[in-house]
Amino acid sequence: MLKKFIIPWKEPELITKKYRNNKIYLRENTMDILVLTEQKLYMKHINLDKKDIWLDAGAHIGTFSLSIHEKVDKIICYEPNNDNFYILEKNIKENSIKNVVLNNLAIVGNLDKQRYFYLNKRNKKNTGGHSFYIKRKPRERTICECININKILQDNPINKIKMDVEGAEYEILKAIKPEFFKNIEEIMFEYHFKILKDHPERNKHKEIINLLKKHFSYISYKENIKGLWVTLIYCKK
Repeated sequence: MLKKFIIPWKEPELITKKYRNNKIYLRENTMDILVLTEQKLYMKHINLDKKDIWLDAGAHIGTFSLSIHEKVDKIICYEPNNDNFYILEKNIKENSIKNVVLNNLAIVGNLDKQRYFYLNKRNKKNTGGHSFYIKRKPRERTICECININKILQDNPINKIKMDVEGAEYEILKAIKPEFFKNIEEIMFEYHFKILKDHPERNKHKEIINLLKKHFSYISYKENIKGLWVTLIYCKK
């Protein structure tokens, strides 16, 4: 059993903006605004179908769900950070969205039920920078509940994945069983070189690209990645 660190929780101060056909709650003067603009980049890559069941790993405050919920069958969201999950839940409920399932859990590649989770208190504007890994000090350590990626794919007929999990993408992708990869038509995810200490050699990145080539006929990624901390990778059958 991991040692529990109690961090007092305070309800975040929120503002509202109109986003597509929805009202979105977010934190002023934070990267919540930037996450909104990220969706435009995502939409350039992905294909949406009314039969789609998406896994949103690292759902943050729900901007991806707000962007696609009207065009797909279901979105299954996982977000371990309590502040983000509070806003995620509020954004889904206040907009009366019925086809989004919310889980206050972290996705992992092994059978861990709990893990230490490091909160980014150094840069409070970066509301998505919480991770299993210590990137910079100081960090507040708490505990998050976890679920294995194959358990999710076994229990749900997921055919598409969006993932922004601050370094956990490496272990998650490596853990997915081949029989579940067969069902996945598209994956879009952020790969974090800095967090994974995958520089300058980029060996883990090469390993992931080679893995994905076994399961997808098309992979979009930057080959000239010198100096990048994070990059977007998109795959489809």
